[in-house]
Amino acid sequence: MGTRSQKNAPVFAMALFALLLACILALVVLGGGLYGSLAGAQRQNGQVRASLTYLSTRVRAADCAGAVRLEDGPEGPALILAEPETGSGYETRIYLYEGRLLEDYAPAGSALAPQDAQAVAETCCFEPAWRAPSLLSIRTGEGTVLVALRSAEKEGLA
Repeated sequence: MGTRSQKNAPVFAMALFALLLACILALVVLGGGLYGSLAGAQRQNGQVRASLTYLSTRVRAADCAGAVRLEDGPEGPALILAEPETGSGYETRIYLYEGRLLEDYAPAGSALAPQDAQAVAETCCFEPAWRAPSLLSIRTGEGTVLVALRSAEKEGLA
């Protein structure tokens, strides 16, 4: 016959095994939650960078004399990117409308048509402004980007 401690050994081993399994399960759940929050933050950061990078790239692509200007849009200023070098008579207009940043390509001087525009991003605000003759600041709900225009330097505006 065994002693009392020998009879409790299997119970103790099972309890220790159950505690080990509970710890492993807790670590897996904690790790999964942490991974999910990090992946979500990375995805959001990518979206923020994508919209601001898109805007700065569009402005830089239109960087020629007199091609970048600001006008009144439906919900604040509109960024107008003309194509004077090609002589097409068309321009790209980027503006805020009903919580979305819209872009449309239309003949120069035509009225803005939000119903025909392409949505670029969801944002709460869009505020392009000149900080200097050759420095354009574009603020959205995601942040601010500064774009230095080289065409202003060529014109002697900077």
